[in-house]
Amino acid sequence: MAAWIFWMAAGLLVYSYVVYPLMLAWLTKLRRAAAPAPSPVTWPKVSILMAAYNEERVLPAKLDSIFAMDYPREKLELVVGSDGSMDGTDALLEQAVAAGLPVRFLRLEGRNGKASVLNALRDLPDLGEVLLLTDANVLFDEKLLQALIPRLQQERVGIVSAFVLHLELDHGGIAVQESQYITRENTIKHQEGELWGAMMGAFGACYAIRRELFPRLPSNFLMEDFYVTMHVLQKGFQAVSEPSARSFEDLPGSMQQEFRRKVRISTGNFQNLVAWKGVLWPPSAVSFTFLSHKIIRWMGPFLLLACWLASGLLALQGGLYLGLFFLQSLLMLGSLLDQGLSMLHIRVGALRLIGYFYTMNLALLVGFFKYLQGVQNSAWQPTARNSSNV
Repeated sequence: MAAWIFWMAAGLLVYSYVVYPLMLAWLTKLRRAAAPAPSPVTWPKVSILMAAYNEERVLPAKLDSIFAMDYPREKLELVVGSDGSMDGTDALLEQAVAAGLPVRFLRLEGRNGKASVLNALRDLPDLGEVLLLTDANVLFDEKLLQALIPRLQQERVGIVSAFVLHLELDHGGIAVQESQYITRENTIKHQEGELWGAMMGAFGACYAIRRELFPRLPSNFLMEDFYVTMHVLQKGFQAVSEPSARSFEDLPGSMQQEFRRKVRISTGNFQNLVAWKGVLWPPSAVSFTFLSHKIIRWMGPFLLLACWLASGLLALQGGLYLGLFFLQSLLMLGSLLDQGLSMLHIRVGALRLIGYFYTMNLALLVGFFKYLQGVQNSAWQPTARNSSNV
């Protein structure tokens, strides 16, 4: 039984992190390239929805980025919900309105959480045919909407995610590892979308959706971007990403900051797992990608623990399992060693990757228990920015 548990858990981890991405790459190579989406004859009105909390440091660059886009100004508006901001966020938005920029500003008192803010914005009158969801620290390429809109107007496409690229990286922290991870996720999600129209989760940093498909969000949900994507897929529409639609963000260099962010994301993952478990049956492209890309990874800490404990029991017999037990133990110790060396400002590339992997899975474990404790609302604390560009 212990041997069965070990190989089953190890096999699932290898499948999700190695085999599944390789299979996607192979199938994508076999697939004939699709014809590019034709540009619209007329461009639709786009309402950019953004929840903001104490974003005065990044907001000026955000406003410049939005209104520098190559898109008809009369078809573009920014709709911001300030979730009890206590800095200069509200004043900057009022200045933008006074300057004649197409900005709508809604002040919400107290901390309501991102989901509640977005619900308030989606209920406003006269929103555009297309909603563009974004975060305050994310900057846009000037051709962003010209890349997103044609894809969104393809038949059955309901949501299109932009590619998230990164500004200056702090090589002293974990920003490099996080950038590598997100770049890999960009590729995997794009391939899922191109093969089956079943991209597993738009990047909340920047995605466009048909207005009529944007749902009312559960007020306590932390990962509303994944919830929205699954809602679109459940309605029978496709979820895809567009590589030529580029957005840019900085990344936290601090392991502590990133760990807190990962715990929040992980808690939201388990909310979504329970909310959307029904899509797993009957089998479909959506259920396949959901299981392969997300659910197995979300079970990662439990699978790693099962591997370690099972090999520990089998190690009493010596041989292969003794070696596997020591190897896993060394990897865990390597993660701890990476933490210790980081405090001394010493970074070793291999240890950084090991540390990142185990930290990500520890965050999943902590997030699971936070989910069990219950989430009251989706209020958030913006992560400290690293780049001087935002």
